[in-house]
Amino acid sequence: MRRSITFVLLIIVTIFMGCSSSRKVGELNMSHLYQNQGVVVQPEFYVFQRDTSLTDIYFRLSTDQLLYSRDPESGRYEANLLIQYRLYNSLERTNLVDSGSVWISDIQDRPGTRLLTGKATVKTKYPLKNGDLYTFISLTDVQRKLTYSDILTIQRSDPRHQQNFLMKDTAGHIIFNHHSTPGRPFYLEFNRSIPKYWVAYHSDRFPLPAPPYVENAKDKFSLRKDSIYEVDPSKPITLSKPGFYQFRVEKDTRAGFTAFNFNETFPYIGLKDQLGGPLRYLTTNEEYSEISGATDDSTMKYMADAFWLRNAGSIERGQYLVEQFYSRVESANKFFTSFVPGWKTDRGLVYIIFGPPSAIYKDGISELWIYGNENSSLNHNYTFVKVNNPFTENDYQLKRKSEYRYGWGRAIEAWRNGQVYSVKEIKREQDERDQSLRTGNPYLGY
Repeated sequence: MRRSITFVLLIIVTIFMGCSSSRKVGELNMSHLYQNQGVVVQPEFYVFQRDTSLTDIYFRLSTDQLLYSRDPESGRYEANLLIQYRLYNSLERTNLVDSGSVWISDIQDRPGTRLLTGKATVKTKYPLKNGDLYTFISLTDVQRKLTYSDILTIQRSDPRHQQNFLMKDTAGHIIFNHHSTPGRPFYLEFNRSIPKYWVAYHSDRFPLPAPPYVENAKDKFSLRKDSIYEVDPSKPITLSKPGFYQFRVEKDTRAGFTAFNFNETFPYIGLKDQLGGPLRYLTTNEEYSEISGATDDSTMKYMADAFWLRNAGSIERGQYLVEQFYSRVESANKFFTSFVPGWKTDRGLVYIIFGPPSAIYKDGISELWIYGNENSSLNHNYTFVKVNNPFTENDYQLKRKSEYRYGWGRAIEAWRNGQVYSVKEIKREQDERDQSLRTGNPYLGY
């Protein structure tokens, strides 16, 4: 099957994200970033600082996310994708540094699913106050007229930062999620010539997050490494032990590139022994102790299936719950993985139980998640603060509150009664609660 992809750089500076380009970043609803259903175009990005003046922003998405139209004359199918970006030196977007567009045409003899990749090159040699630049980027499926937008930070403050590394498989394809499959070799390129990498290995020994209402939850992060060793940058690298590995150009620094090595199916749940861990969020101590004590994979699956069947009441309902629950686990792995798999993070915890939020507002150092009505008396607003973590830019910690106990309990109870809990149920409960307060009966419906 013949395929062709044409990349055309547009000289004309285009308007980015319509009227939203004049709004502050904290005013933009970014809930589409973490949707696991309904978002048609959902690309992955990889930022690589090629040198001191140019930065490549690579993207990847599946062609089944695009609409292909058939040319009646040639009989071939074509999809068109427009990438637009605006580069600023602050999140307030007061000083435009660079902007541009890339038009991509993908032509196929017949429709099929594969990965479409490309890049936009951004000029980043500018005097900076804090060393960082912010790229507001959008991808539009021209045929569908649907747009996906995101905010990417270009870290210019440290030349040893992970954006100076490019991770590729042995076929030369970029590994966007920085995840290494155990036993499978990959290459790690640095944008300058170096004699060796120092590799700090950290095992996956971190505990699960506490419930949102536990205010005195301890910080689970530790800088302690299990071992450190050297590798040759010019040769393929293979990781075996589960955990994460930081590749450094200097032995005693904590800046570098972090590669994750969790399991061969990550971020997907493809092994029986992966079924038990996420159930901790729904089970009692006694139930989880029994599940986690399984001596083999088959026993683990049997116990997990028994849990779902016992709470669902039927095989059909149990299968539906399993599909929905582990779909959220996989999405959490895709969106929130940091130094642990995404399902083990604070954002993963909230996401798995409540589902995608109604609204997300980001300001560079935090994310505010809103479920349902922001001003309801039944509060479901969660703030996650970015952690200064040398191994990842994707570590956010929840601001826990005791007032979350009631809502959390309602959600867990719903799951255990065979109901997939989501923003739909939250809105209904908020409406009931607010109506009861208006009628003078605060206990109506509870």
